[in-house]
Amino acid sequence: MAGKKTAPYDGYWLRIMGWRRYWLLASGAAALYGVRHPNRMILWARRGIGLLGTLKLLRKTLSPR
Repeated sequence: MAGKKTAPYDGYWLRIMGWRRYWLLASGAAALYGVRHPNRMILWARRGIGLLGTLKLLRKTLSPR
């Protein structure tokens, strides 16, 4: 019974784990870039957080009730 409820999350988790190699490479590259250019990393992090907030607001506003 619990397996049916968590099936969508299990599928997402398997997709994320399938891309694990690329996540590791990307995080390493981002760490190296962040060491060399810390101000740019902070700027991009702020932009990313702002974008996520905007997307959340749009989804919340435009979702049918």
